[in-house]
Amino acid sequence: MSCELFRLNVSGLNLSDEEAEKMVWDLENNEAKQKLGAILFIGIVLLVGFLGNILVCIVYHLKFAPSTSKYFIMSLAIFDLLSCTIALPGEIIDLRFDYHFNIPTFCRVMRFTITLSTCASVVLLVAIAVDRYRKICRPFENQMSLKETKLWIGLAVGVALSLALPAVLLYGQKSGTIAGVETSDCSFDKKYRDTLFPKVYLGITGALCLLSFVILIVLYVLIVVKVWKQRQKRKRMYMLTMKGNPPVTSSTASLAEAAKKKDCLTVKTVEAETELPENGSAFDIRLLNPEAKQRSKAHQKQTIKTTVMLFLVTLVFIISFIPHFALQILSILSPGYVTKIHCSPAALVAFKLFLRSYFINCSSNPIIYSFCNDKFRAECKALLSKLFCMSSSFKANK
Repeated sequence: MSCELFRLNVSGLNLSDEEAEKMVWDLENNEAKQKLGAILFIGIVLLVGFLGNILVCIVYHLKFAPSTSKYFIMSLAIFDLLSCTIALPGEIIDLRFDYHFNIPTFCRVMRFTITLSTCASVVLLVAIAVDRYRKICRPFENQMSLKETKLWIGLAVGVALSLALPAVLLYGQKSGTIAGVETSDCSFDKKYRDTLFPKVYLGITGALCLLSFVILIVLYVLIVVKVWKQRQKRKRMYMLTMKGNPPVTSSTASLAEAAKKKDCLTVKTVEAETELPENGSAFDIRLLNPEAKQRSKAHQKQTIKTTVMLFLVTLVFIISFIPHFALQILSILSPGYVTKIHCSPAALVAFKLFLRSYFINCSSNPIIYSFCNDKFRAECKALLSKLFCMSSSFKANK
């Protein structure tokens, strides 16, 4: 029935107002059944994201020492939690009522929230990549301080607000007619629908998002190359030590002597996470103090693990946007394809689902943390066990 309604101009059919209204409601109800899989998917993302990000905020706030990664991870969780609280419930309503979403104010709040959380997350991921790059590729230079981290978070909020506020004006009620019955949907408001503002707005936000993705890819490629080169260098140094003591150059000797005067290890060498100077001097210094060498190796290993975890967060974020961007580009190149999609239930479900693919990152981060961070996983288990015991005790006393 839906294909016929969209293929034909049914507004010319001889139907009473009640019959036309009933037909539109039947159409919407039938399509809602077809979109049940997409609705359930969004519901699962909402549930996992809501509970998971609450755990992230609690555990990182209470159990982790102040650090750049802690504040960035908590900020990402707060913005994802915002999406799970406002945006995702709104998307479920939008999916269910394709032709009777006549709540312009809620539509504006929903689109504002989506844009705010998405743009803020993109800026935070860029800041995380910059922090990881400096730690891995420039460890002997000044690292990102907690004050600088907070400035990045403030910048993320400011940029996100500047890009999200226009959504309050541009979005609202999209009107149409089916069989002579007026329909409404959450989209660009009818006042701006036929103007250049929506296209300019989508172009600016899309271009900034793609530019950020390019920056993220470049930074993480540089990090991967650096780590690979260092591992190759360590293999060569290890082979040299297996054959005999590595050659001691004049620079190595002077650094070793300086290290002895400072308890065999300078502060910067202790804090260096992955850098190995080309002359191998840091390697020789660490050999003079086995305990400091172990601390440095453990610190370096933890830094790489954290970098891998945050890289996975970024990778999932980028991948989740690919279907959304592909459909948006297709809608620009072929404006009539959305109408044709209603002729195929499978295509309709796929379209509605992949158009919202980027919501995956609202629930994926806590899952990534639980797999990549042993401490986070252990603290979550302890917290959930404590809550379960308290609940059992409360029920028993009751």
